[in-house]
Formats: sequence, C-alpha cells, structure tokens
Amino acid sequence: MTAEEIIEQLKSTGELSFDKFYELINDFQLQFLRQENYEERKGLHRNPIEVKSEILRKLGDLDLAIQNREWMRDNNVEKREVNYVPFLVKETWRSDKRLKSLYSAVKRYCEVRKKDFITIAVHMAEYRAVNRLILRIRRDIRLGNQHSGGASDVSHFTFNDWLEKRFYNYKDQSGIVAANDSEKYEGLVKAGFLPMEELAKIHEAQQKAYDYIVECSVRIKRLEFETKMKDAADVDLMIETEKKRINKFNIEHQEIWKKIIDNKKYRHIKYGAKFLLPEHYKAIEEKNAVDVFLADAGSAFQIISDQNNVQLPSAQQMLYVTCEFNKHWLRLLKGYGEKAMFEKMVAVNDFKMLIERYGDGHTLKESYLQRLEFAANREWFINEEIKTYESVIPRYQGSIICWDQEFEREVKVDTGQYKRRGYGWVIKGYNPPKKDLILMIRENASIPAGIPVESTYGIYILELKELALGGAIAYYVGFLKEELAKPVTVKKKKPVAAELWRGTESQREKLFEQLAAHCFVENSEQVKANFMKDEMVHWLADGRSLIYLMRCLQGPLYNMIRPYDHLGPVIKNNFVNKNGEEFKNINQNLNGMRNDNKKGEPRSARKIDGLLKKVFDR
Repeated sequence: MTAEEIIEQLKSTGELSFDKFYELINDFQLQFLRQENYEERKGLHRNPIEVKSEILRKLGDLDLAIQNREWMRDNNVEKREVNYVPFLVKETWRSDKRLKSLYSAVKRYCEVRKKDFITIAVHMAEYRAVNRLILRIRRDIRLGNQHSGGASDVSHFTFNDWLEKRFYNYKDQSGIVAANDSEKYEGLVKAGFLPMEELAKIHEAQQKAYDYIVECSVRIKRLEFETKMKDAADVDLMIETEKKRINKFNIEHQEIWKKIIDNKKYRHIKYGAKFLLPEHYKAIEEKNAVDVFLADAGSAFQIISDQNNVQLPSAQQMLYVTCEFNKHWLRLLKGYGEKAMFEKMVAVNDFKMLIERYGDGHTLKESYLQRLEFAANREWFINEEIKTYESVIPRYQGSIICWDQEFEREVKVDTGQYKRRGYGWVIKGYNPPKKDLILMIRENASIPAGIPVESTYGIYILELKELALGGAIAYYVGFLKEELAKPVTVKKKKPVAAELWRGTESQREKLFEQLAAHCFVENSEQVKANFMKDEMVHWLADGRSLIYLMRCLQGPLYNMIRPYDHLGPVIKNNFVNKNGEEFKNINQNLNGMRNDNKKGEPRSARKIDGLLKKVFDR
C-alpha cells in the first residue's frame, strides 16, 4: 500500500496509535525490500555489493522524493521561510527533552503548526523507514557483511532485551562493548541491531531512574538539614555555609554544572547513565540492601547491591547526578533563607513597626534633603514632590517578574496592590496588627498553582516590602506637608573668601582683569571690589562658561578652589546671571562636562583656557 492509501484508511478509523506508527515503519521497510526482491537478488549475484549500491541509489532517490512531497514541505508565511518537515520535526525533538520518541515529536510539531497528524505521521513513517534502510545497507557495504535478514534484523533487540541484559556484552561495528551505557547503544542503532523507538524507551526508563535518584537524594538531605536547623544557633549562617560548600563544588566541576543549569540544552549524560528502572532501586531500598544513595557535594554514596542486578553509576555519571542534586538543593536553601527572612519580617507588633524596619523611609528623606539644596524654589519643589506621590501611588500598577527554577517558567508578582494598600492604610490612619498582616498577605498573594511551599516565601517578602514602602511613602508625604507649613528662615550669607579661594591676591586680581577684558564680567571698580570680597558678581556670559571656568580653577592644574567643595553652592553664593537671577540646572551642566569631552564644553572654552594661561603664566 502507498502512503496515500494508508492515510485514507487511517482517517476512516480516526486514529494512529504509538504502536501502529512503528508498525508502519517496519511495514514500509519490508514492502520496499520485497518490491526490489532484495534478498533473492543479493543472494544470487556474484558481487552482492553491486546490488546493495543499486538499492542504495534508489533509496536515496526515494528519500528526496518523500521530502519534496507537498505535505512534507512547511511554508511559514509569517517568518517567510520554507522548510522540510523532517528537519522541523527533528528540531522539535531536540528543543524539548520531554519528547522521547519520533511519534511524540511529530505529534507536537502538528499541534504547533496546525497540521493533520495522520497525514504527516504516515509520510514521516515512510521517511524513517527509508533512512533506516539506507543506514543498514551502508553498514552492510562498509563491513562487507553478507547477512541481511529481513524482519528479524529490523527488530533485533528490544526494550525487554535491555532489561534482561541480553546485549550487555554485545559489540557494535567499532568493536566496543555496549555494556549498560546507552551512549554506546547509538552504535547498535547505526549498526541496525537496535530500532530507534526501542532506544527511545530505554532513554525514558533511564531518565526516570536518574530523576528518582536525584529525588531521593534531595528528600534525604532535606530531612537531615531541617533536623539540624532546629538546633542551630544561627540559621542564616548555617544556610550561607551550605551554599558556599555547594558553590565551591560547582566551580570545581564548572563544565558539568553549566550543562545542568542550562535547561534549554540537550543533556546527553542522562541518556548515557548506567541506571535501570526506579523499581529496581525501590526493591533494593525495601530490602534494606542500600544505606543511602545520596548525591551530595563532595561525597557521592554508591548503591550497595549485587552488581548482577543493578549497575552502579560511574564516577563521571555520579558527578552529573551530584550537580543535578545541587541545582535542586540550592533552590531549597534559597527557600529556607527566604522563610527565615519572612519570619523575621513578621516578628513585628503592627504595620507601623513593619514600616519603621523595612519601609526605607530614611532614604526618601535623605534624597529629599539632597535635592532641596539645589532647588531654585523651595515651595514649588515641595509642592511638586507631594503632587507626584499623591497622583501616582493611588493608581500604581507595578509588578515584578520572577523566574521559577523548579518549573522553568516566569512568575508575575502583582506588587502594585500592596504599595497602594500600604499607602491607603496610613492615609486613613489604619494600623493593622501582625496577625491581620500575615492573613492578608497569604490570602492575596500572587502565587500561581503548583508552586512549592518553599518558593512562596520569596513572594511574601516582596509583597511585605511593597506594603511597607507604600506606608513609608504616605509618612513621607505627611513630612513634606509639615515642611511646607514651616516658615522659611533666610540665613545671611557668610563670606567665604578666606576659606574658599586659594592662591595669592595678585592672581585673583589678574583673573578679574582677564575676565573683564573678555567681557565675562563688567569692568568697574565696584564689580572688582565685589569679586575680591566674595560678594555677588553679575556674570555676563552664559552659565555653562561660568561652570567651565570654576571646574578649571578647581582642577589640579590651577588649584584655585578646594577640590572637595561642591561647585553648586560656590556658584550660587558668588554669582548671578546678567538678569540678577541665580543660575539653574547647575548639576545637569556639571554632569555634561564631567568626562571632559569636547561635546560637553561651552563655545567659549578655548577663550577661557587662554585667559587662564595668561593669569597663571602657563
């Protein structure tokens, strides 16, 4: 039967099972060999290699013909790409380690690309059959092997043969013993002794055993560690010490560790591990024939058993198990640390105490005082600060994206509701006690289904901090309103000549003369007297030229102003612009010139450099 006839027949039944898919692959192989009368022709020919080469050419032509079928080409309009279905199926299989067989990879591809599964699966079965025959006949030609039996060769070994260790000492075409290492099983597949779907079953079984060992190791270590934590004087120190020990081990085995933590990459060692089924390990455990098979950093315990029943992992494979264990164990340690932090945060009497400890209100006030120093208008600055918080916080919609390592997915935490709630509580004068805080956090937490308990404490901490920050902002707004209501006291400006200017009196006189000559200041006795006494001077040029001059005078070349004096207050206390107003945006202009690049300099920079050289004879 042709592929089209099989598709039509299967569509009438409406399904294509896993077993039926692999039966089709074997049927396509046998059908091709019968059509070509391969066995009889090979047996009668005086030079069988000629028959094999002819069949190989026909198989190559058939392989190309299958790929060029309409259903085997994928035209992706969105990406403007045209690809072959076999290539895309292979990429689908490589991108997801949970896909253990060609059947599951084809099914996933059809779901993603919205293709008819039965149609694609039948064509892929024929494609796989042709490629199997190509590998088999190439192997026959390469080895000069005259034996090429039909169906018995196609299914030489099975999954049950692996369980019974019937090909444990079997050698592939390279003469290497297969043993219980499935990396070498691929050699058996290439040699035609082991079907690919049987190897997929073996891979799946070994994966389960691998995961089972890691799971048991984590369970045992967790019980041991939690028992020690109960008696520990300093839990945080205990957790940090454990993290350092594990990280040291991971650094020593960095190459393996990178493969383990990079979940998107193909971890070949899992498929090469010398593990049988989890049931085998469980049986040993029940008989008390095993003490502990714990993949712990620095000391990997082996399974105590009869080697005829269970194969021990090799030292290299145990390193992979250990690093896999470390990945899970570090996640649990992070959870323990977050739990301890959460318990510390909720060890408060009420919401007000939470704000005092974790609201970070002092940082808000420090920032305000620093910015107020350079504000042109105090009242305007405070009003703008109040207006900003009162308009933004009640509508705040913030969120934080966290990475859940256990499930390899992003978790979005809605932090905005907690900041709004904390702000609203303080505004309304509500101060909930500790028990209400904990109840509210746990009832409203943004925790997706399936997240382990130990991973929830990190989310609780984020939400408590946002709650405290919202409350701190409300107190800060109240503080600003109190500041606004205070009368402004104008302090008399103190003369700064004695402590600000360095250098000689004559240098200051020369500096004034040069500035007046270049029209930076007015050339009059009154202005000169003000300049020498550190009283207000009208600067006739733009503010950037004044800032540039002051930076040059403060620099190591001239050293006229102390290097630790902030130029903002110096300029404000000594100069006004040509309109008699104080200079604005001083900090912004200072930052623009900080790198001394040409782009940040004013147009008059070269003129200022020249007059300074004349003043200081440089």
